[in-house]
Amino acid sequence: PSLTSAIAASSNGDTIFIAAGSYASASPIIIDKSLTIAPQDSSEMIDFYGSGGANNIDINVNGSAGMNVRLFNLKFNTLNLNGATNMSIQVSSLNVNGISLTGAADMNLIINHVTCGSGITMNGAANMNIQLSQSSFQGNMGITGYNGMHMILNSITCNGSITLSGAENMKMQLNNLNCTGSMSANA
Repeated sequence: PSLTSAIAASSNGDTIFIAAGSYASASPIIIDKSLTIAPQDSSEMIDFYGSGGANNIDINVNGSAGMNVRLFNLKFNTLNLNGATNMSIQVSSLNVNGISLTGAADMNLIINHVTCGSGITMNGAANMNIQLSQSSFQGNMGITGYNGMHMILNSITCNGSITLSGAENMKMQLNNLNCTGSMSANA
């Protein structure tokens, strides 16, 4: 069965284990419930590709209140995250071309060990928590914060520019950032 059919057949809180290998998909993979998606063997990487073998499949996470999503050891094109109130997202050991996030109030986002072929764009929300660590980005990073948002960036390499735009009562912790372009942070 395909990952899309496994997601459709799953229930909130399920874990979908995928055998090592490469998988074709004709359309974006949509996640709309609380799930963990990971390889059967935690040392393996799962590769999703589209027509012609190109690594051009997106994973779209469409959040709903209280939803929890965990993605581990995956390779695909773009991770599109549309958050919801009290949603939790954890991604680790991803190889992607881009990340786009629209946050929601009281949302928690943890991103670790991500290699990104281009950039990352995040639009946060009130009281949102973002932890981004041990990751590298070949393009620009743009993060816009909101009132009460807490952001930790630790051990990040960016081969572009980093722009962090804060808001009232926003907290930023920046540790070990390596940026080849310009960097600006406005709180």
